Amino acid sequence: MWSVIGRILVEGGKAALRHAGKIFRRKPKVPDSAKPGKGGTGNKGGKGARRTCDPKNPYCGQSRDKLEKSRSSYEKLRDEHMQKLEQWKRDPLSMDNKGTYRNAPTPEARQKIFDGRARALEKQIAKHEGELRKINEALEVLGN
Repeated sequence: MWSVIGRILVEGGKAALRHAGKIFRRKPKVPDSAKPGKGGTGNKGGKGARRTCDPKNPYCGQSRDKLEKSRSSYEKLRDEHMQKLEQWKRDPLSMDNKGTYRNAPTPEARQKIFDGRARALEKQIAKHEGELRKINEALEVLGN
């Protein structure tokens, strides 16, 4: 093998060296059947089957403590954003620290700023709730 590398280096120069480095840095491909929880043999369902997490769920495989901490953090963020949204809808001037709402040139511009801020907060709340669903799914798999 080293003779091949030596020949590549002599004939190809720096570009060949970079290519050889990439080859040796690559991780070997592991077939899906060898990965835990994927393929292979095992329980395929029925009475004793354990529920598994969605493979796209980034919280699967984390410890219970970490999941519970994440859940409390996202619940806190969601509650804070819900309070901000309620306050923004109740009194937007109280939350206008940069003066963009107060100094809007027209009522239409002011309404656009109001709607945009409310939409941004609602989007953040929805994101937090989505993360909470994923965390709760991972906790269910662990067996609440």
